[in-house]
Amino acid sequence: MVKIIGPRQPFSAGSRVQLKCSSQGSRPPAAITWKKAGSNFKNPQEEVLTGGNATVSVFFFTPTPEDHGHYIACRAENPLIPGSDIEDKWKMEVHCEYNNISFLFYSTLVK
Repeated sequence: MVKIIGPRQPFSAGSRVQLKCSSQGSRPPAAITWKKAGSNFKNPQEEVLTGGNATVSVFFFTPTPEDHGHYIACRAENPLIPGSDIEDKWKMEVHCEYNNISFLFYSTLVK
């Protein structure tokens, strides 16, 4: 079993997010990878805790407006059994704030 743990709520662009991924039932403990839009995160900031047949990965990232609508996934795999990977994924909703002054200036130029 693998599950992303955290509040399923919109992210704020530019604000650091912490998510956890819990995997249970693998001996040896599962290897956990995080993906965004189908690709592995490069140099992920994470802490991995293992014990018995459970693994928890605590993952930190900063979403951008371009992440909106893409999936973030946690994949767990028993390192001794190729092809044993299972995953949980969330569709990201990313909110961002726009600078009203810049927007007004741009819309004035466009008219």
